[in-house]
Formats: sequence, C-alpha cells, structure tokens
Amino acid sequence: MLAQMDTINKLLKKPAPKRRTRAEMIAAAAAAEAGTPGADGEDEPPRADPLYSRWISNKAGSRLAVPDEWLESPLGEMFRSTNGQPISIAASGGGKMVEEVA
Repeated sequence: MLAQMDTINKLLKKPAPKRRTRAEMIAAAAAAEAGTPGADGEDEPPRADPLYSRWISNKAGSRLAVPDEWLESPLGEMFRSTNGQPISIAASGGGKMVEEVA
C-alpha cells in the first residue's frame, strides 16, 4: 500500500523545470550576434525539394502541384496546355481520371 501511495504522489507532483545548459546559452548568444536567418529582409519560405510533387485533395477538388524545375524541363510539356499556361483539371477533360485516346 505504501508503494502505491509513493507512485501516486510521484505522478501528482509537478515536474521539475527544464534548465538550459551553459553551452546552450552560449550558442544562443552567438546566434543572436550573427543574426537570425531571414533577418536581411528575405521573407521567402524555404523551397520544397524539387524531387517531389504534392497532391492536394479537398472539398474543392484535387490538384497536383509540381516544382518550377519540373515545368522548366522537358517534363514540363506534360503539365502545359497548348497556350503555354499550366493546365487544370477542368481544362484537361472535365476531371476524368482516365481518358481514352484513339
């Protein structure tokens, strides 16, 4: 019974605060002196890896997002309509998953 009470008390006790080490404080100070990334006026988000595409499926429909590098390569011809603009599902055949080509 005493062991159970000790366990319950340990679980109910507020955990000790996490402390920063001296090395972490020195590293934070050095980073503050050197400046933080993006502090030179660049508010651009980091670019995604050009090896991957992103499939977005929601209530509004499904979209395939591809990196700009793909559009600039010969592969980009697959993602362009005849007028050179990126294609959409509506422009590519009404949203059919499979389209028969004769």
